[in-house]
Amino acid sequence: MTRQKIQGIQSHDQQKILSEYQSDAPMGTWQGRLDFHAWGKSTNLFCYFTDIASGDKFRLSVFSRSNYAPYNGDVFFDQEPTGGIFELETSMTKNGNIKLTYAKKIDLPEVK
Repeated sequence: MTRQKIQGIQSHDQQKILSEYQSDAPMGTWQGRLDFHAWGKSTNLFCYFTDIASGDKFRLSVFSRSNYAPYNGDVFFDQEPTGGIFELETSMTKNGNIKLTYAKKIDLPEVK
């Protein structure tokens, strides 16, 4: 896979929509759809997910030091197109921030 065309957070053409995403993602395992991504001001990539079960919207970061992947797992979000569904695992850091610890791309059955 190759790197996706990703806009910077400060010049993103969907800034109003991105502001609706919260940084307080649920702890544990949940399923989310990757709606957007944007380069942060640092060496991070913001990933914007909609929780499949609740419809809530969350923003998580991945970092260059982990090749823009979660701490565990091999999903490189700078190479993932938007629209994909992922099993995500989030946890609390010792500083009280939420981190993406695991991600796996999944296929959900069609809802009829």
